Amino acid sequence: MAEKINIADLKIAYFGDKTVKHYIETIADADSTLRLGSIAAVTAGEAAAMALRAIRLTGTEDAALKKAEADCETLRDYFVKIIDEDTKARKPLEKRLAGNASEKEIESGYLTACIMIDELLYSSIQMMEVLDRVADKIAPDAAVYAAAAVRYARTAMDSVRLVHAVYGARIVDPVCSHTVTREPEIAMDGNAEFADTLMKKFESVIK
Repeated sequence: MAEKINIADLKIAYFGDKTVKHYIETIADADSTLRLGSIAAVTAGEAAAMALRAIRLTGTEDAALKKAEADCETLRDYFVKIIDEDTKARKPLEKRLAGNASEKEIESGYLTACIMIDELLYSSIQMMEVLDRVADKIAPDAAVYAAAAVRYARTAMDSVRLVHAVYGARIVDPVCSHTVTREPEIAMDGNAEFADTLMKKFESVIK
């Protein structure tokens, strides 16, 4: 039988269109529905915005830079969307935890809650790959924003890792728990050298 939907459960507190002041205050509010996944999405959005600034300061007459600008713009908008999508992805989990659901149902809820933050993780890697395509073209006076974009992207990814660590610790099944915990760690380890090299490349030309 399909799970009965309570209309009240569909109500979501949206954060993507709030002011910076409201957003910062909301992070500090212990009763807020904003969680680390959404906060990581803002960090990733800032990373994409700084990548855009680096590209635009360099100039977009070049075709490769123009394409990188368009790609970073798309990613920035997607990260802003994830701020609220993460809140929605957690809804089934929160409902099951409050309703004393079975262990299997709760496990499924944790996996559903991972969907948007996993999108964030891999899209952050994609953003760094976009910057890497034009790394040799970034102007010295724009390099500081490119280097910061990589750093912010990695911070967003590390926040996703922390969310997975929490979910993994709460999942009873040991195999599922290990998988949930390890997925972002593997992704980050696999891209650590790439990210380090890219950031150092930008830092080496900062003026």
